[in-house]
Amino acid sequence: MQLVDPETVALKPYHLRPASTVELWQGIPINGVGRAPMVEHYFSLFYEKIINHLGISPEGLQLNLWLDQPFLQPIYDSLDEKYKNIDILILNNKGYSGQCNDHTPVNDLAKHLSLRFDVVVSDSVGEGIKNAECLTLKQIGAISLHAKWIITTNSSPSILCYNTTAKANVKKWFYYPAGIGILSVDNMPTNNIHAIRQYFDSIPASR
Repeated sequence: MQLVDPETVALKPYHLRPASTVELWQGIPINGVGRAPMVEHYFSLFYEKIINHLGISPEGLQLNLWLDQPFLQPIYDSLDEKYKNIDILILNNKGYSGQCNDHTPVNDLAKHLSLRFDVVVSDSVGEGIKNAECLTLKQIGAISLHAKWIITTNSSPSILCYNTTAKANVKKWFYYPAGIGILSVDNMPTNNIHAIRQYFDSIPASR
């Protein structure tokens, strides 16, 4: 699934919605299932709800959180070498749906981890730490293919990281603050940033 092309789909203000609009906000439970704590089940139901409203056949569609994104590997191959085979991808972008109001703890964590690991952050936290500010969402998703760990505030750059290759390759996913639901991968949702720091302090450094 590729991202929306603004030349193909025009996003208009909510107040201009037609009377026939169907509510698809992900904060609304579907058949009693909410995004948290059953996020993977929820996404399957969410996609099914969309195609049912649109009258689209599910044949050939991926109706789950983890998507096969083969277009990401060629993008990865074309990346600057500094973005390849990194240790930790930290998605520290500011969210606009209440995901993380204070990014200082995540940014401070990135600075600490960069002393011992090869780190890339999505938003710059200062000199000496690689950042992906100049990259597209697809390129950030490509970095996730071969990252060893991912730390995320659940902001938009995480969208393309939910691919089947990252699911297989990433050792552990960290969510700060907590809020993500149960996943079929090794993960740590936490409101305690020190718990993430302690995890990495307890394992051998890569540099």
